[in-house]
Amino acid sequence: MNTDLQKASMWKRISAWLFDTILLVSVVVLIAYGLSGVLGYNNYSDQVTAAYEKYQIQYNIDFDRKEAPEDADPQEKEDYPVRYAQADAALKSDEEAVRALGMTNSLILLIPTLSLFGAMLLMEFVIPLFLKNGQTIGKKIFSLGVIRIDAVKITPLQLFVRTILSKYTVCLMLPLYMIVLGVVGIAVALGMLLLQLLCPLINHDRRGLHDLLSGTVVVDLPSQRVFNCADDRTDYIKKVHAERASRQDY
Repeated sequence: MNTDLQKASMWKRISAWLFDTILLVSVVVLIAYGLSGVLGYNNYSDQVTAAYEKYQIQYNIDFDRKEAPEDADPQEKEDYPVRYAQADAALKSDEEAVRALGMTNSLILLIPTLSLFGAMLLMEFVIPLFLKNGQTIGKKIFSLGVIRIDAVKITPLQLFVRTILSKYTVCLMLPLYMIVLGVVGIAVALGMLLLQLLCPLINHDRRGLHDLLSGTVVVDLPSQRVFNCADDRTDYIKKVHAERASRQDY
């Protein structure tokens, strides 16, 4: 085995990523389904739907249409906006409906965020702790690993930084939340996603943005020597140099 970094091929990395992504999405869906039940999302959503239907029937309007249909008679076209305003006012004064709508909107953001966080914590932090060398299930199948750039084993803290602070927060959630800022936010989000795609192609160690942020690198484990600590690597290099020197003819 070589002390130099044995960079993983892009095809193996892509294959492992696809496998892990499928598993991750499956876990996200399961967690989201569970959170929806625990947090009562369906109940709040049903309350909102019932309130909309109630006031639409009561005032004979459609909340999706602020103006009367084009083929309505002149009187209907005059009355419709008035009824719509009354229905809207009635809906906004309905405390239960307003509360249910607020909870629904909050949970629409909260549930995906928590689901993705939980899935990444499990699939990209907890499982790699057991499999060692930063291996997800996909990386285990394709014999890939994550180590420090000095060929030393990745620590739990560094794995957490790579998974949660770098991959989840900076590379995933930040671009997603930038979208709510409008056109500028969308442009920044697209730029960040493009940077993530280009990172493995433009640096010699094929490191993604999350690897650059956490000081790690994905390697081909069968051909990579991994040291327990920096001192072990130093001692090994000294030993190799000493053996080479002893074999030289003077």
